[in-house]
Amino acid sequence: MCTERILVLTFLCVWGSEVTAIDGSDGYKTPDFCKGFKCPRYRVVEKHEKFEVRDYEPTNWATTIVDLSSDVVPQSDRLYQYIRGANKKGSKMNMTLPYSLYLPTSENTDTLPLALFYLPPEFETPKPLDDSIYVYSYPATRWYVRSFKGHLKVEDYFNHARVLTIELAQLKKPFECTFCSCSIYNGLYELDDCHNEVAFMLNDI
Repeated sequence: MCTERILVLTFLCVWGSEVTAIDGSDGYKTPDFCKGFKCPRYRVVEKHEKFEVRDYEPTNWATTIVDLSSDVVPQSDRLYQYIRGANKKGSKMNMTLPYSLYLPTSENTDTLPLALFYLPPEFETPKPLDDSIYVYSYPATRWYVRSFKGHLKVEDYFNHARVLTIELAQLKKPFECTFCSCSIYNGLYELDDCHNEVAFMLNDI
């Protein structure tokens, strides 16, 4: 089980104030913590005391490898530049949520740390101008998600990820233990009502 030390770091993301539609035309209601921004769609299939199980629809993400030994913020900015027109078609889209990091759970792994921006279905995912950016499509995926409030702190992500791994181990829930997803659903200067999440992907092997 994943009881190894989880590598968590401080990260901040600057996004604009554009707000997109809250609800889908099929009646899907965007969670309140998305605050009117486009977010990945999911349904809750299980609720537990310390986490919930979510089935996510297929999603597209702009991703880039980040170096954890240096400041992640300028590295992540190239993702923002991509969605604001630094792509082969010059396509632009409004900011979405969440801003996420996929972090290796151990130093003894080939898993690379990634920063990710969610790309809604209507964005045609044109080829990036920056070769360090990749557009990745996830199939429908199940995640174990633990949510918590408060302004972003390194120790919060570390502690909540540890709690989640222990809970999953106790319940004998199979999960992908090579990386952890850490997400923030707030802007840089939002200090109140901050929604954060840590998550592990279902491992069906």
